[in-house]
Amino acid sequence: MWKLRLRGPKGKAAVVSIDPDAPLESLCAEVVQQLGLKSKKNLTFKCGFPPKPVVINDMSGSVQSLFANNDTMVVDVAAPGTQASAPAAPAPARAPGGRHNQNPVRAAAKRKEPTAPKVGVHSLHSRGGSSSSSSRRMPRGQGHVLGGPGNATGSPSASAATPASSEASRAAASPEPARKYRRTRAIELTSKEDVGVKLVQAVTGGATDRASKFFRAATKNAVDYQYQLTRASARLKAALGQDFKVEPVETAQRANTGGQAAEMRILFKEGVRKWTDEVVAVLNPTELRAILKYVLISGGETGKEMLKPFNMAQCSSRVFWNIARLYQGDVAAGLAALVPEEDWSYLDIRTRQMSKKAMEAKVTKGSSWPSDEMADTLTVCLYPCAVHFQANEEYYRRWQRGEVVGQQQQRQHEEIVIDDDDDDEMKHPDLNAEEKEELTEQNALRAAMARAALARLDDRAEAPTLRVPVAVTVQVETSKKIDDIDEDVEDATTVYCDLCDKARILSTAEAKVVGATEEGDWTCQMLHKINRSGNCDELDDEIEQVAGKDVGNILVKSGVMTRSELADTTVALVLSKISGNRATLAPRIEALINEVRLDEVNDWMEQTVGSPAWVDALELEKLGTPADLVATPPDFVIEALAGHADGANIPSMDEVCKWQDQARAAITARSWMAEWRTL
Repeated sequence: MWKLRLRGPKGKAAVVSIDPDAPLESLCAEVVQQLGLKSKKNLTFKCGFPPKPVVINDMSGSVQSLFANNDTMVVDVAAPGTQASAPAAPAPARAPGGRHNQNPVRAAAKRKEPTAPKVGVHSLHSRGGSSSSSSRRMPRGQGHVLGGPGNATGSPSASAATPASSEASRAAASPEPARKYRRTRAIELTSKEDVGVKLVQAVTGGATDRASKFFRAATKNAVDYQYQLTRASARLKAALGQDFKVEPVETAQRANTGGQAAEMRILFKEGVRKWTDEVVAVLNPTELRAILKYVLISGGETGKEMLKPFNMAQCSSRVFWNIARLYQGDVAAGLAALVPEEDWSYLDIRTRQMSKKAMEAKVTKGSSWPSDEMADTLTVCLYPCAVHFQANEEYYRRWQRGEVVGQQQQRQHEEIVIDDDDDDEMKHPDLNAEEKEELTEQNALRAAMARAALARLDDRAEAPTLRVPVAVTVQVETSKKIDDIDEDVEDATTVYCDLCDKARILSTAEAKVVGATEEGDWTCQMLHKINRSGNCDELDDEIEQVAGKDVGNILVKSGVMTRSELADTTVALVLSKISGNRATLAPRIEALINEVRLDEVNDWMEQTVGSPAWVDALELEKLGTPADLVATPPDFVIEALAGHADGANIPSMDEVCKWQDQARAAITARSWMAEWRTL
């Protein structure tokens, strides 16, 4: 008996055992029964990798003539009017002498056969432009109409063509028909819930309506924009930490420069262990100075904002890396050295845009509506872009006339305070591990930028009258190097009591004192060695870490002692055993249950799969839960892991089957695991 794996519509999967000599009609009947299809007509089969359609010409043929043992077939039901793999029943023969049913849709008008052009007629417009409804107005004023009487030369052919020429001239002088635009239907969105549903359908499904296309395009643009922001943050962090290398591209050289490279390859650190390279053009200081001055003169306030290091890393990696190459990664110092006559103090000031209501309150100072005298001031505050644009245009005109010579605005430097308090995690206790890591990187980057700004301010304070001429090559030596800021995260060990099964989170030193690292039984009574109450009645550490002490005591009253018990319970069961404001506790308990269920799923994957690299690869391939492993054939799992091997061993078929058996057992024991899928 052969075994064929079936993958039907809507995620259905099954395995069929069939005799290889059985007819294909029996296979179709078995497929319909296993996948729960309505009919075996219009079935389509795809096999191989990538899946290719299988055409069945004879249903009486054997199964082994088209398929092989352990093949995976993708089964679908063809739409009416399309060609199916299985041949349809032949149409009844037409009665002799009967009329054949033709297509009822006919053309509105038959195309006329083109006729030979008449002698002396030169049409200026296409044939489609002349119609019976076109204007017959003759052109006025002086001039000659091509093909008209004024162009007759006296030859018989020209005189004979005079009536036809005048008729053709009137047709040629008629205006072209108005252009017709295709009507488009607007996207109908009724509510926020409708927008959310259609967005999910557009991203997950293959819908082809206008709303789905719009949402897919918007999602793609948002993902691309977020990717550019992440890459810009990595560039700036690598430049400030000097974690980048510059290599000239030998295949691209400038002419008449003696073999000077025209391009360079930048290899910078993106993340913890990943290195990324980019190829940009090489710019000398003169070219960089010209680019910066052009942006300062014609770019306005928007252009000045784009010169900030982070914005420059996002919008122009070429200028960013060239300045970082010349000035040892300090882009702000490079800007001050290239254009010393400009005030660059705004680089260290965070741009904040006030809302319209806040602007009105600031101008009116709390009054209900501004008076007539304050109308101009209110307009300036509400529309700052227009005012800045007018000011920049006036400045540019004065600069062209030569009235502006080395003017520099004196601005007072605001005091900058570096906040080194790492309390963002305390402000956001509901963040997961990835979000906390991203927040930590942002804090480190923000602190590094602030320290670099303070170092530049100190240098300016020591030498306020120093001016570097433009013609002199500036060599900037970094006197202060910014050290990487590492989060002091203490290693912790989780120990489970052999009597009450509660979790106790201990540091590495505490674990050695209480004997948690030694073999043998361990109970909560050993906690008295580190001055903790050695009692099993104490609240579970994992429950206290997730829910807090107050909510944890409420859960204990309802009979929930450990994190595993909290994951297996329900909101209704917990609320039925406690008294108090249940409407307030219900959303909080539901959020806690979902959080601990996620932790239980992650712990199960780590314990079952074992290798962290395999767990990460399964999450990337949308196979990061027990339900995903059960619903996916083993060979598909191995194929997914093969793309992320990177030299590591690929699990065998027996190991993957063992994972699936354990996943089925876990889902049977804990039914809520079947609802968790990887998005």
